[in-house]
Amino acid sequence: MWLEKFQFHLFEKKPVNDQHMMYMRNACFKALVLALAVISWAATSNRAQAQLTTTLIPFTGTWKYNNSGTELGTAWRTNGYNDAAWSSGPGLLGTEPDTPAVYTVHAPISTAVPVSGSVTTFYFRATFNFAGNTNIPGFTLISSNLIDDGCAIYLNGRLAGSVRMPATYTAATVSSGGPAVEGQLDTVTLANFLRTGQNTIAVEVHQSGNTSSDMMFGMRLVSIAPQALAITTQPQSQTVSVPDPAEFTVGVSGGPATYRWLKDGVSQSSTSNTLKIATVSLASAGNYQVIITNGVNSVTSTVAVLTVLADTDGPKVIEAIVDNGFGTNSVNIKFDENLTTVTARNTNNYRLVPVSNTNISIRVTNILYSSALGALLQVSTTDANWNPRGQYFVVINGVADSKSNNIAPYTRVPVSIQITTNLTQMSDKWFEHHNFAFDPTVYDNTGPSTSWFGTNYVVDLNAGLWTAGGIGGIYFFDPDSAGQVCTGDDFGELIGYQNDPTLFRRNFSLPGGLGTNGVFRFRYIIDDGMVLYLNGAEIHRYNMPAGALSSASKALADQNPASCVTNISIPVKNLRAGVNVLAAAVHQSAGSGGGDTIFGLEMDAVFLSTPVMPIQEPPTNQLRLSYSYTKATRQLVMSWPTNFSGFSLVSKAAIGTNGFKPEWIQVSDQMNPYTNSVPTNSNRFFEVKKL
Repeated sequence: MWLEKFQFHLFEKKPVNDQHMMYMRNACFKALVLALAVISWAATSNRAQAQLTTTLIPFTGTWKYNNSGTELGTAWRTNGYNDAAWSSGPGLLGTEPDTPAVYTVHAPISTAVPVSGSVTTFYFRATFNFAGNTNIPGFTLISSNLIDDGCAIYLNGRLAGSVRMPATYTAATVSSGGPAVEGQLDTVTLANFLRTGQNTIAVEVHQSGNTSSDMMFGMRLVSIAPQALAITTQPQSQTVSVPDPAEFTVGVSGGPATYRWLKDGVSQSSTSNTLKIATVSLASAGNYQVIITNGVNSVTSTVAVLTVLADTDGPKVIEAIVDNGFGTNSVNIKFDENLTTVTARNTNNYRLVPVSNTNISIRVTNILYSSALGALLQVSTTDANWNPRGQYFVVINGVADSKSNNIAPYTRVPVSIQITTNLTQMSDKWFEHHNFAFDPTVYDNTGPSTSWFGTNYVVDLNAGLWTAGGIGGIYFFDPDSAGQVCTGDDFGELIGYQNDPTLFRRNFSLPGGLGTNGVFRFRYIIDDGMVLYLNGAEIHRYNMPAGALSSASKALADQNPASCVTNISIPVKNLRAGVNVLAAAVHQSAGSGGGDTIFGLEMDAVFLSTPVMPIQEPPTNQLRLSYSYTKATRQLVMSWPTNFSGFSLVSKAAIGTNGFKPEWIQVSDQMNPYTNSVPTNSNRFFEVKKL
């Protein structure tokens, strides 16, 4: 919707036409649908890691092996050693009678190598060809090893790396220990003794004792070669206002890459392909660029200019909620920035209006304000038009932020009411995955949509790993331990001893009309740690380490007794209409030995019901910015119809300097009507824009 344009000039000697005045001001007045544009780049290019990775030996590669236990000295490690009499077979190689599944998630155990108490050392040899350049700076050899218990790795006759081995050893030497978790991957960066052409790798695997009943060996060897860097996307110049965020990003091909960002030649903290400034200040303005390097080359980006405008944007309302924990005669209004207390607590700045009758105002008796609380309107309980479950909106004027920027005149915001529904009781039933022979593939090796906590996962009750009908709180503890339940709860199903972790999942139905966003409120009992998922996405973890998790992850601390946790509130945005999936993984602490497991959970969800406000879109040619000018006082007064909300007065300089294109900025002291003192030789444009 375009408004009628009109223009007038300050210090013009004669009027241009009947609609022009002698006093400058260009006023192009439009009702725009878009808010005042603040350019904020949010490029999401991933950090380039396009180095060339080559698999030299896969886990299923073929090895020669000797399990005689004889001391072979050092000659067997060399390239020319005759191993024709040795046995051979594809990986994985070894014997694992107890927990083969922790290894077969990587590759099958294809070659059985017998184990005896008299043999503590097993010898393995393989050859491979390499056709690349081994002298590139940053070239790396990585071996991922499945070892039970320790090993020494030789490349072309020279010691290149080891896993849990003492400094010196013979065939009778035992390793310095076994893996912390059976089946773990031990990754080693090998010394670069690689040759162009044929190479020989020799590995001796040592047992941790001569009574061990198992031995396992598998290796995946890869080379990583840096590739030349090139910038594919340059960081872009941008203009932002205080205190908005800013973000620069660069796109790069090749890798690996090391990033060094500069502002006016000074190094910044970011070491990724993105430089983020959470809150810009005037001092953030400057010239930004990034230098990207690796062992092959170095490239430097073009300069991106960050222009920072002073904060002239007024506060905006985030939400308004009845009885947000402060009583049914209160309306809690949250803003996107701090307000001045005087304006925030002025009852004249708020008008509470029923949706059904905009001619009525509900009396506001008092207002409390703090930066954490927001504005808390106290409503008269004797007002016959007030109903805590009714539909209202608030009209706000004159509220200012800490920089004295006013809110857009006649800002309207609907008042939401909270709807609470129970989704899970402590005594509800759960599917349970608990079995002494825990299958880690359920936890570790499926994609997000089909993982055990995903919406598409099918619980197979016939496979012997999942059971149905477990009533919370579900528990296992030693007979001598007391156990603990939370106040008002009882223990439900007793489960047997199981390997860590224990998995739970259940479906719940979401009542219609509540939307997909809400706040979960939890009460639970856990021993020891828990990770909670909703519809395939993690939403909460308790007593667990940060970062990626696996079936081998342990809780941070032993919970003895179990912890009763209450008053947990978590915003969620991935609810579904109808059936939803809730899943939990309960982990033991490192010192608990997979023992006392306790799990029970109760969950409510809080949703906001928000009324639809009466439409106030101005008819064509009705929203006009009127003005008057008093020459004696040099006062310019602008106004627009007061029955239309959500419009902000913005302005910009008529002419920029040094090639700078002026930006539209919100008039900080805007009101309706707006009175402005015209400075000498001032040239400015004004618009009214829809926020």
